[in-house]
Amino acid sequence: MKNILLLSSTLLCTLITGCGEEFTTVNIGNQEFTDISTTSFQTQNGHEFGIINLAAPHKGFCHVTVKSDEFSSKSDKLLSQSNNEKDLSVACNWGEHYFVQSKRYKTSTKISLTNKIKGDHSGEFSLSFKLVNVESEQYLELKDLRTQLPENIILKFIHH
Repeated sequence: MKNILLLSSTLLCTLITGCGEEFTTVNIGNQEFTDISTTSFQTQNGHEFGIINLAAPHKGFCHVTVKSDEFSSKSDKLLSQSNNEKDLSVACNWGEHYFVQSKRYKTSTKISLTNKIKGDHSGEFSLSFKLVNVESEQYLELKDLRTQLPENIILKFIHH
């Protein structure tokens, strides 16, 4: 009876939470993204959101969505652990799989924008994330992508 109970609880734990299961991690190199752009700001529920698109030909793409006044009201950095920041989201289509932030798995997103505009009228954008695809049992991870965004986009985020 003790063995049946232990087996049942282990099976239940695995089915409900995936505990003890190690997902593989796919690492994206910073040089993979050859096209970084922004779309026009869109309004949802009376709030303006900016979308930053990252594309890697023949591999995949990601969308970063940020509430435009988050940087001016908090700081120049945002951090989301296990999808706890509702005004910041990242999703990627990579290698025929869809990766997202999750409350059930160890995912994270860190984004920063500099409010110091350079002489070339640009500011720095920095992004790191760890997303999950439960079906393929994989994490997708990007560490410290840094790139320049035009001044008009940076100012939309930090001086809203």
